[in-house]
Amino acid sequence: MAINLHIGDCLEVMREMPDKSVDAVVTDPPYGTTDISFDKTRCIDPDWHTELLRIVKDDGYFAALDSVEHLGEYAKIWSYRWYGVWIKGMPLRLPYNAKKPNPQCEFYGVFAHPFHKVKNLTYNKLYTEGTPYKRKKKKGKMAKGRNDQIARNDTSAWTKDGYEVKNNGTREVPNIIYAPNKMHTETSQSDKNFD
Repeated sequence: MAINLHIGDCLEVMREMPDKSVDAVVTDPPYGTTDISFDKTRCIDPDWHTELLRIVKDDGYFAALDSVEHLGEYAKIWSYRWYGVWIKGMPLRLPYNAKKPNPQCEFYGVFAHPFHKVKNLTYNKLYTEGTPYKRKKKKGKMAKGRNDQIARNDTSAWTKDGYEVKNNGTREVPNIIYAPNKMHTETSQSDKNFD
């Protein structure tokens, strides 16, 4: 698979790209929520989403790390799929955090093109290791909308007493991303300034 790397203003680069040529756009734009020079104002051009919608395929994705307020704005334009949180190894201790807690997380949102069809979206489940288990659910005790509800389509899981749930130890990865904890054991220069 070939990868083309474009260096430059994202809006200018997007304007040169053909319609419906991109599977996914992943971005971390300035939040406009701090007093850091590059982040004081939202510097996303109004044409930004117009170009994104043009170049992203109908069954493509748009994902962004951003503030909750701005993720809500994106949901007015794009079809919301899911959100999550990136937990950092330690809180950031910077001057712009004055009069508010030190942030240790960032929010992200994943959106589909408004013209998408769910059946055509690509989603590759990620799994982690866990403890295998087997349990039985008694008849009449299953809640609607739970994982069991979907699995009940497989009648081979029914037993005389009810429904049997088996798991080989794998677990789906949740929507939380954890940064390495190495930073917890190290004292940064900024920490020393607060002692």
